[in-house]
Amino acid sequence: MKHLDVSSLHKTVTLYIIFAMLLLIIVTGVSTSVFLNHHQEIRDTSEFTTYLIGLIFVSMMIIVPLLSRFIHRRISSYENSVTRIYEKQIDKIEELSSLLKNIINSVDNLMFVKDKEFKYIDCNYAFEKFIARSREELIGKEDYDFFPKEKADYFREDDKKMMDSGDVRITQKWIDYPDGSQKYLLTTTSPLQNEKGEILGLVGNSVDITKQKELEIQVTNAKLEFDLFMHYIPANILIKDEDGKIVYANDSAHMFFNQESIIGKSASEFLPFDIANAMEEFDEKILRDGKFDDIKEFYNAEDALIIIRTLGFKIEREESAQIGLVILDITESYLDKKEIHNQEEIMIAQSRHAEM
Repeated sequence: MKHLDVSSLHKTVTLYIIFAMLLLIIVTGVSTSVFLNHHQEIRDTSEFTTYLIGLIFVSMMIIVPLLSRFIHRRISSYENSVTRIYEKQIDKIEELSSLLKNIINSVDNLMFVKDKEFKYIDCNYAFEKFIARSREELIGKEDYDFFPKEKADYFREDDKKMMDSGDVRITQKWIDYPDGSQKYLLTTTSPLQNEKGEILGLVGNSVDITKQKELEIQVTNAKLEFDLFMHYIPANILIKDEDGKIVYANDSAHMFFNQESIIGKSASEFLPFDIANAMEEFDEKILRDGKFDDIKEFYNAEDALIIIRTLGFKIEREESAQIGLVILDITESYLDKKEIHNQEEIMIAQSRHAEM
């Protein structure tokens, strides 16, 4: 946009005046010279003085109106330029103001502005809907005019903390809407400052994060349910990464391996070599085939027979695969079945011997 230089107008007018004075001097000098050439002998100086004054007067009668017209045109041109430029500036400001207002009103965030007395001075359309009042009804009012005292006290305390510190403040809280619904709002309040950095009030921006909060609650509840289920399930549950490091183990698994914690460890760090080696081979089969089921017999430190059934499955993830293991101690049931099987074979053998 063109910049108006007021000094240029002053310079132009000054030049016009100087030009007029020079012209007046030139005209007067020429006229005087002509007069003196025609009147070689001046007997009465009053005649010359009268002539000179008349000449100056006539010259000024001609030059001054011309100069006035020139200056008037210049000033008029300047005024017109000023008017056009300021009109364009005002139109641009109004256009930008309208655009900014439309942008603010188009977002779902609750946006509001308060002065130093915590009275509303502006808000967007979403905040009007939230408070069930028009912008005109809101201006000049405070929270106590619209909310119950307990809620208004909360808003006032939060606003005071921000104003006292002068720092941006972020809070999260469940808020009751006029229609009876509840929304979880993330509210950011920041100081409203002028060019000198003086605080004039505050600006608030509240984002509805109800869905995120509900999802967070669901995840938290699901984890609690999962941990409770894993605590009471009569099985040893492990989850390993592709490198064989344990990333999850339930309480039963810690007790089964007689370890305070096995998280972050591989089998070779807490099991005998032969058992750890067998588990590593088992992990390789799971990653290759997707699942595996196996029963193995081991002898513990007391040389007692332990029979373990291990069910493994591959857990596909975006970043990497994991190994899920369900380890069951089936020693008692296995031996019971084996004893029953042996008893059945003895009875069959005795029956055949009796028939002979």
